[in-house]
Amino acid sequence: MKLINILREMSLDTSNLPDGGDCFNSAYEYMVENGPSNKNLKLVHSVVSGQGKLSGKRYTHAWCEDDNNVIDTSNGNNFQIIKMLYYGIGNVNPNQGKYYDYNETLRMSNKYGNKGPWEIENKVYDQKYNSKTGFYD
Repeated sequence: MKLINILREMSLDTSNLPDGGDCFNSAYEYMVENGPSNKNLKLVHSVVSGQGKLSGKRYTHAWCEDDNNVIDTSNGNNFQIIKMLYYGIGNVNPNQGKYYDYNETLRMSNKYGNKGPWEIENKVYDQKYNSKTGFYD
């Protein structure tokens, strides 16, 4: 799939804003299904910058990572993209995210009684550029 097509698809749907998408459920389900056989798989909860119709907004989001690849299954999609590219497009600060292996995923779900988010607030953030870190906080 060409990069331009991936970018277009990623920017079409506004339902992945808090309380409007299924990213936490779908990423959790992907982890539960694939985590036992893939020890490198991580469930990620973090904050991303919106694209297209969501430009100018930052919001909580969930996806899975397998080494250097991102698997984003939100809203019926199945994006598989290089992690560095995904982080660049979404202006993802790796220090802002929460990363869970399979066992941590099950433990956190049991502790909180849901599929996430667990340690970050599910909301839309104001975009403020931090010139020291090079990220939007």
